[in-house]
Parts: sequence; C-alpha cells; structure tokens
Amino acid sequence: MFGARLRHWRERAGFTQAQLATRLGYHHSYLSKLELGSRRPTAEFACRADELLGTGGELTMLSRPPDGQEPAIPPPLPGLATDPADGTLRSWRARFPVYGIGCPLHGYRGCVADAPPEGPGAAVVHGFAALLAGYSQINLECVTTGITVAVEGCLHAMAEAMRAAAEPVGTALAGLAAHFADLAGWLRVERGQHGLGMAWFQRGVDWGQAAGNVPALCGLYTRMSSVARLEGDGSSAIAFARAARDTDPRRGWVRLHAQLHAARGYALLGDRAEFDRLAARALALAERLDERDQLEAPWLCGAEGQTFVSSFLAGGLRDLAARTGERTCADRAVEFARHSLASVPPRMYPSLVLLTLRLADSRACAGQPEAALATAAPVLPAARRAGMTVISRELAGLRERLGPASTALDSWPPNRDPLPYQR
Repeated sequence: MFGARLRHWRERAGFTQAQLATRLGYHHSYLSKLELGSRRPTAEFACRADELLGTGGELTMLSRPPDGQEPAIPPPLPGLATDPADGTLRSWRARFPVYGIGCPLHGYRGCVADAPPEGPGAAVVHGFAALLAGYSQINLECVTTGITVAVEGCLHAMAEAMRAAAEPVGTALAGLAAHFADLAGWLRVERGQHGLGMAWFQRGVDWGQAAGNVPALCGLYTRMSSVARLEGDGSSAIAFARAARDTDPRRGWVRLHAQLHAARGYALLGDRAEFDRLAARALALAERLDERDQLEAPWLCGAEGQTFVSSFLAGGLRDLAARTGERTCADRAVEFARHSLASVPPRMYPSLVLLTLRLADSRACAGQPEAALATAAPVLPAARRAGMTVISRELAGLRERLGPASTALDSWPPNRDPLPYQR
C-alpha cells in the first residue's frame, strides 16, 4: 500500500523517481524498491515525503509496521502480525467478509479473532486472503495498475501450494485463486492486454468451478462480458452475462449483476426495447436484495449499490444515444450519471474519474458541449495520467462526441487535480 500511494503522490506532483529521490536526499533505486513494495520505508523518509508532496501525513501512517496494535489501514481489511525475525505468522485479526469475499475456510461467519489459524495450510489460506483484500482496496481506491505483477505472483505461488494441499485447504485455495484471477485479469484489461486478461478469467473459471465458488464465477463471467463490450461485441457481452446468471439464478444479486451486463450488451446493439426491459427489472430487483446478497455483493447494496446500478444504466443509455441519436436516451443518461456520481464514495477515486467522464459524455450526447467540457475539466489531469483502458475509453468517447470542440480538453492545465484522493 505504501508503494502504491507513494507513486500516486509522486506522479501527481510531476516528479520522476530520480527527481523525487534527489529532492529527498535518497538514491533513486531506494525509491524504486519502495514503490515495488520490496522494501519498508523508514519513518524519516515517510515524514520528508509527506512534507514535500503535501499528503497530509498519509505516507507516515502507512509506513508504520505492525506492532500488536490495530493495523494502520482502513477497516474492514484483515490484519496480519508477523515475527520480525523470520516473517512467520504470529497472529490473525479477521474482519471477513471483505469486498464480498468470505473467509475461504470459515465462510461468511468469519474467523477466530486475535488467534493464529490452526495448521500451516490454514495460515497460507488466511495470508493469501489478507493479500487479496489489500490488493482489492488498492484497485478500488488508486488510479494504478502497478500491482499487476504482485497479484500474478500470488497466483503462481497459490498454484504451487494447491498441488500439495490436502482438503479442505486445497478447495479453499482454489476458490481464493478464482478471486485473484478475476483481479489479475482485470488489471491486464486495464493495461489494454485483453487477451491476457481473458486467459486469467478462463483460468479463474476453472478454479471457481473446482471450488464451487459461485460469487467468483459470477464475477469472472461479468468481467468477460465487460471485455466483450469494450471490444464492441454486444452479442458476446450478452452471452457472458447469461453465463453469469446461470451460475446461480436463485441469488438475487447474481440475477441483478447479470441483467445489468446484459442490458449494456443490448444497448451496444442499439436495442432500446430490450435495454428498457432489463433496466426496469434490474431497478425492481435492486430493491429486493436480502441479507445474503448484502454479504456476498455489498457493492450492489445500499448507497454503493445505487452508484453501481445508476452508473451501468447511465453507460447503457449513453451508448444507446450514441448509437441511435435519440435525445431522450441522452437526457436519461445524464440523470442516471448525476445520481451515480453524487453517491459514489469519495475513497473510490478511479470511479470518481470514470463517472465524471461518463456524465460529461452523456451531456455531450444530449447536445450540451459547454456543460460537458465544464464537467470533464476537473478530472482531465487524472484521466490523462491514468493509462487505464476503461477511463481512456470514456475519454475517447467524449472526444468523439464533442468533435471539433474536443480541442478544449487539451488546454486544461495538466498539473491541476481538483478531486484529490480521500481516505
């Protein structure tokens, strides 16, 4: 986490690694190791970096090592405390479920708090689960794909561990690997490497089926649907959405998730009638999610769920407006995009950037170029720096809709970012 956030603040300030290292009085190789996560920062370094980069003390907080107190990361992440002499697991403070993932060994009832897990196999499972939670938080809150290699390294290590693991550890690792493959594949997609991403998704499906992990399987098929949509293949996007639904249509959140992805596929094909039908069903279903849905898919429930559903419908309506030229679709897209942006949690900064661009694009489709430019302007620096496929696609679509007026997007000062990351 420290390395990812150091890189975020360095790039935001416009420094290269060598430039920042010189300003702080360190060698650039030390900075490189910190950002890669292969070395722990000193308190002095973190303090200097906070002052120079204006982070408000964030790096100092993240630099503190585990010391038997609560870990210096936001809840609900699980915490691990290790022996500094040899790195072995000393205690486990579980806070599962996290991001919809239950404990791979104990399900959604959680683990025994403040006690080491029994057996070396259990320690391995819990350790990888903690890493998955941490990487998932970085993916949600940081505009970066810098954790790709680390996530894939975990997957390779887990594949080796599965070969020698006895039950129930083997099944637990397979289910956990399916979630890791979902994250690894999406990080590759965000880098524009769709083939590698789809390969990880398919491997994840194999692991998910072996473990009987419905949440992981549903997530993997909807990721595949997203990739098909990014490639302009609405029919395949719909087919993958149906595969997601079939993982377990008895779960309300599974049906909702699948319907939203299918609706986006029909929007891409210009089928307004089918989009409207699925959108209405999704909105009705979102009101009926139960306690199990809350545990397995918290991002579809409450305020976060409203953001998710509204953003999907805004994207679909925007696609319909771009495909058919219907002004009513564009106007509805603006309303859904405004609603999703108003309810997105501030900590989810990549979503803030993405949804701001989606609102701007919807306004451009509605024939409001000045409003579109004013909406997009605050996040343009972050969007240009991101290098992430989904954000880049939103920006490219906005440019296309604005036509000659899109040249104004390039005149916005590149060193300003009025939507700062917030913990």
